[in-house]
Amino acid sequence: MVTLPASALNSGKVIIATPPIVVMPTPGVAFASGSLLASLSQTVINDFGGQQQLTLTLSDDTFSDALTSNVSAAVALEVLHGIQSLPNGAGIWEMTVRPALNVSALQVLSPQRLTVTLPQVASYRLSEPETLLVVLPAAAVLSNQSIVAEPSFIIVPAAASVTLLTALDGADETALHPAVDIYAPRPTITLILTGDAWHPSVGNLSVPGATIKLLQSLFSLQSELHGWNSCVLPVLTSQIGCDAAL
Repeated sequence: MVTLPASALNSGKVIIATPPIVVMPTPGVAFASGSLLASLSQTVINDFGGQQQLTLTLSDDTFSDALTSNVSAAVALEVLHGIQSLPNGAGIWEMTVRPALNVSALQVLSPQRLTVTLPQVASYRLSEPETLLVVLPAAAVLSNQSIVAEPSFIIVPAAASVTLLTALDGADETALHPAVDIYAPRPTITLILTGDAWHPSVGNLSVPGATIKLLQSLFSLQSELHGWNSCVLPVLTSQIGCDAAL
């Protein structure tokens, strides 16, 4: 604050200059660690609620009174909401895990260390890796400046599985022979994917690469001169190639 003394002014009155000058301290740094970062999988959030922790440690700064003495639930909630997905803070984390976090999940261990215990959230389901970042709000630290914790970290989806359904199971080879009635239904193979999603190019004949590779994965464990690998598989993949060329 700048105060002009009365002796320096003709009016003989003290004047306080506005606005005041605020010099901000250099903010500290924050580090993310804990058991969550040791097991960066969707599964630990789905199945091990209350056992996974995110630890935030400050250096050259301390947590504010709003977290240490005159505890503010609003500031604590800001800290929890500071755990966000990249790039825009509107990912699966925000839709599923964030609503399940409450202030009881946050525990301040010291003026420079706190933990967040993650609840079990079965609905947290990823089809692709999700990058998370922690931003401590200004109100949570003594320097009164927001701090981005290092490092960011990536949660990976649970291992995917695929279920194969087909009427061919137990059928003999005649099921694959050309039908006399061309309108008769042909045998089908259905693949049900769980914990992942098909790439957009699968089934897109203008870019057949992924579709051909998928069909090539339907191979027989035994190779015979007139078996699946020799007779059926080439027909499946060649049809895709011809359709794409047309």
